[in-house]
Amino acid sequence: MRDFYLLGAKRTVRRIGLYTAILALCFVVLLPIVWTIIVSVKPPAGLFSRPFSIAFTPTLQNYRTVLYGSPFKSFFLNSLIVSTLTAFLSLLIATPGAYASVRFGVGGQFFKQWVLSIWFLPPIVAAIPIYLVEIKLKLLDTYIGLVIPYLLLDIPFAFLLVSSFIAGVPEEIEEAALVDGCSRFTAFYRIVFPLSLPGFLVTFAFCFMFAWNEYLFALLITATKVKTLPVHITSYMSIHSIWWGEVAAVGMIMIVPMLIILVVIQKYLVKGLTLGALD
Repeated sequence: MRDFYLLGAKRTVRRIGLYTAILALCFVVLLPIVWTIIVSVKPPAGLFSRPFSIAFTPTLQNYRTVLYGSPFKSFFLNSLIVSTLTAFLSLLIATPGAYASVRFGVGGQFFKQWVLSIWFLPPIVAAIPIYLVEIKLKLLDTYIGLVIPYLLLDIPFAFLLVSSFIAGVPEEIEEAALVDGCSRFTAFYRIVFPLSLPGFLVTFAFCFMFAWNEYLFALLITATKVKTLPVHITSYMSIHSIWWGEVAAVGMIMIVPMLIILVVIQKYLVKGLTLGALD
């Protein structure tokens, strides 16, 4: 009986320790977001007189300043167009290569390692050459001029992720469709794509988020016409001061599209992230 109580006590201690660790992790992860929300609705005077105080009257003044004090809608639309186009084209370009690599072994393992090395390449290494090329081609401050470097960043990631998802689809199912008279394209469209749909959605979401948050190329290539939100947010910073309320308000607005995407694909998210885990 004593051993039984000791075993129960150990299980209780483990459970308490596990829940404590989970709560601590949630606190660490959510604290920056909660703090940004607080700063975004805090009156400007309170940010400097009592920055850590949570006793204040919330205000939407920072959001009004952001939304109506600048061409914010134009910057938001630019970010949305560039990010959506980048994610869509990344999938469109990477999928045929991923399918050929998985099903026909094109390039072998060396090709995948080469793609992986490109993905690990720091963007700053290619920034100046891309900038000089786009000056020659007169692509600065255009959508296509910004999408091109984003594709260079997203396509290797999309290729590796889509490859693992396609490899998770049994080849025998596809062969059965080929025996029934389907072409390779039809078999992919009717068999591989539906079974890999969670993976494609997850890849699209990640490519979208990478482009949505990217700052370096957006700073170099855009000026006014295609200026994006990550660049716009720096307009509230100067060598003399930082308008923390406006910065936090823009940050919270930037989170909204990514939250919408995650809510829409949430039922596919876990399945998509684990689909290629056994590859």
